[in-house]
Amino acid sequence: MKRKHYTWLSITFNVILIWIIFIFILKYEVEEYVSEQFYPKEYEIDSVSFFWPEHKKMALSITFDDARTSQIDSGGIAIMDKYHVKGTFYVSPENIVNQIDEWKNAIKNGHEIGNHTTTHPCSINFGWQNRKTLENYSITDIYNDIFTSNAIIKKMLGVQPVSFAYPCGQTFVGQGLETKSYVPVISERFESGRLYSGGTVNPVLCDMAQLPSENLDNRSFDQIMELIENAKKTGKWLILVGHDVGVGITTGNDGLVSSKATIEAICEYAADPSNGIWVDNVTNITAYIKTKRGEKPFVHLSEYKKYSGSIYSKIWSIWYVWKLKLKHYKYVITQKLHGK
Repeated sequence: MKRKHYTWLSITFNVILIWIIFIFILKYEVEEYVSEQFYPKEYEIDSVSFFWPEHKKMALSITFDDARTSQIDSGGIAIMDKYHVKGTFYVSPENIVNQIDEWKNAIKNGHEIGNHTTTHPCSINFGWQNRKTLENYSITDIYNDIFTSNAIIKKMLGVQPVSFAYPCGQTFVGQGLETKSYVPVISERFESGRLYSGGTVNPVLCDMAQLPSENLDNRSFDQIMELIENAKKTGKWLILVGHDVGVGITTGNDGLVSSKATIEAICEYAADPSNGIWVDNVTNITAYIKTKRGEKPFVHLSEYKKYSGSIYSKIWSIWYVWKLKLKHYKYVITQKLHGK
């Protein structure tokens, strides 16, 4: 009897060991990244006659990161809906689990959902010890993270993101001699990649995988108006980035709060046709610019480049979705216990 027990124990141990080795191989398999997208045509500055639609003077996109609860609870999306302004929301999947119906409703109202990774990796210099850091990531790690995030968003919200926002605006992985840019990964998998700073977008010459932006957090409407007026003068595209939504110019846990009053003033001003602003989500404006520049449409690559990598990504996404479901059930039970 003991021999049979030890035999089964040995078999179980070996199966687990083989499974761990298999997962390790899948995760760290070397990937070759050769873009399958169409590269833009080479052109000189004066060779493109660029005009915004309907004689608009500039373009404007209002974007928010992380899918923070205040974006819904504090009325940020409601304000945008009031003025029929369509925004882009770069979501972290774990933050949408308790507001799935609200996010689905936002999608129905024309707002865009973008990819912001599952783990939100930033530089180790931020001191966020509870997060994975870019210095400890490889290209394969970030690829797996991004590909899985797309799969999770598709499963939870029913949409396939084609816009990406770099966490903390940082575009590298590794450190020292091993530092690499993951911009080519974004260029291949998404129609656009948004940075966290850098100014306004030059529609004629911009790299769609590295779109500059301006901070919306903790700025008054007058400060934003300066950015709008400068964009009007040069015919550029202004992308604003917010996080939490609050009353007045306040500071949240990380100091990243956009004023409801500022958001409403921007939406009201942009929605007035006499002000010459085309306000829309990132993907719609990106597609228009690419058409004007003579580039071919973005091709969504739904499959992982290597079959083994696809298996790993599916395993991770299944585990992640179940983890989020458990988190949601815990949240629901807690709410009921508190009589909410």
